[in-house]
Amino acid sequence: MKKIFKWIIGLIGIVVIVQQVIKQNSNKGEKIEVEYIPKKIDKSWITPKSKLCFSEAMGCVSTWDEAKEICSEYNASLPTIEELKKEVVYCKGEIGNSKDIYKKNMNNLTYYFCFQRNGFQSGNSYWSKTEVEGEVKVLHFDSAQINTRVKTQTYYVRCIKK
Repeated sequence: MKKIFKWIIGLIGIVVIVQQVIKQNSNKGEKIEVEYIPKKIDKSWITPKSKLCFSEAMGCVSTWDEAKEICSEYNASLPTIEELKKEVVYCKGEIGNSKDIYKKNMNNLTYYFCFQRNGFQSGNSYWSKTEVEGEVKVLHFDSAQINTRVKTQTYYVRCIKK
């Protein structure tokens, strides 16, 4: 039942995004194209389940220290920011913090469908293990923006086996 509920919520989210992109682009008279990118067959990514997760409804959410501990339960680690960026590039998204890149990614249905099919949730940032001056880099998948955050905030966790 829980899996069906998650699937329905995900489908509703996709429909809403598609409607928004179609509405925005139809007003401009632009043609909307979606390229199919096959799901990555990559056994190294893990979507963890743990008692340390604050929420598991749409994925594991935790602080950075807990995220490292969660990944260690799977004999894995948090990904580097470069490993997260590779997922964006694979799905034909663009990385950057400008408004133009943000709009491009939000209107790129190919990118949107691909990163979700590969296990990353829409609307969420993911921890990396890349530290910068006491903070940690996170990647927000909708926009493909990279930011630094304090370790006590909560973000989504994906682990990667080495």
